[in-house]
Amino acid sequence: MFKKLVMPFIGKNVNVPEKILENDPNRLSLEELQFILLLIRDSSFKGENVQTVYNTVLKLQNQYTTLQHIKK
Repeated sequence: MFKKLVMPFIGKNVNVPEKILENDPNRLSLEELQFILLLIRDSSFKGENVQTVYNTVLKLQNQYTTLQHIKK
């Protein structure tokens, strides 16, 4: 009968403590991210996979950039 209205939370400038990032065993290191990005750069993909590859590379680049800023 009643609709529940919820405003979504969007955090654009959220600072995650460095310790949390370092303790995550599933987090890729800077070197691992570099390695994967280089493998993707030197590969070829079918047209049907381009969008998926693009989205994946974008996420990897974002993680790489974040780690670079933390390491400095």
